[in-house]
Amino acid sequence: HSYEVDVWSLGCILYTLLLGKPPFETSSLKDTYSKIRKNDYLIPENRISRESVLLIQRCLRHEPYDRPTMSQIYLDPFFSGFTPATLPTSVCTVAPRYSVMPPMHPPQQPIVINPSKTIASNMQQLQQRRPFTEQQQNEQALIASRHQQVVTLPAPILMNERATDIHGLGGRVASAVPSQADIVLSSQMTRQLTGLDGQTFVPTSGTNEEVNDDLHLGIDLQRQLEHLIQMKPNEKLDKREDEAEDPASAPMLWISKWVDYSDKYGLGYQLCDDSVGVLFNDSTRLIMTAGGAENLQYIDREGYEHLCTMKDYSDQLKKKVTLLK
Repeated sequence: HSYEVDVWSLGCILYTLLLGKPPFETSSLKDTYSKIRKNDYLIPENRISRESVLLIQRCLRHEPYDRPTMSQIYLDPFFSGFTPATLPTSVCTVAPRYSVMPPMHPPQQPIVINPSKTIASNMQQLQQRRPFTEQQQNEQALIASRHQQVVTLPAPILMNERATDIHGLGGRVASAVPSQADIVLSSQMTRQLTGLDGQTFVPTSGTNEEVNDDLHLGIDLQRQLEHLIQMKPNEKLDKREDEAEDPASAPMLWISKWVDYSDKYGLGYQLCDDSVGVLFNDSTRLIMTAGGAENLQYIDREGYEHLCTMKDYSDQLKKKVTLLK
């Protein structure tokens, strides 16, 4: 009829898709038209997101000219807001918990660099910026007094073997090169654990065995740190999913018996697990679980669930429980 009516129809469709039934549905056509004219509908609390509620309310406004245009709907937070790239299969049974889902980050453009030159340049800058404290002077003097022959250790991290490894990674060079903070941290850990400054020292012939042990420990520590940085634990996505049963692993159910009293009461059915239920003409439902437990589940017209038993139920359910029996 008009664009405003189309927008109203979109609001009804969105409501139905998100809540499972039309917003103005009643048991009779007359009552349905009456609710439409009065704009009488209800959105259950805590069933859908606030963005969904606001968009439905905008589309179903009573005055046609107060409804949004297509462009405004397109820019609505419901469409422009957060949308997860993937969802676990458990969303078929429970609402997802976005607090444990991996954050969405825009893809970063790789930077083409020469790994060996970059690492050497970073190391040189770090060595120039490192403060030469009195403690370092004392340590250097102590080492020089104990040793005579100059032995060069490998750089604290990522000098020779690192460059070779990166060379074999091809297009992944940019993502494999550590940051300056990683290099500083690794160098500090190497010095603390080995007692060496990661540069040069002068051993005597009597301390060759001790020096060799320190050298091997330093090299081994360097390799472990390189491996740790290559793994990039802080960049790994959180693979955790909701702790819920996969619907595919749930047993299949089907209707084994049914009886149609829709002209007066509604539709009754029995499932293959011996549970029974009735879908009444007033859009309410009454279900009795299997196993003879006599536990009842009543779902009202608004979708709210109420639990009771065959012996303990409200007066308004007396007739419906009798029909279920």
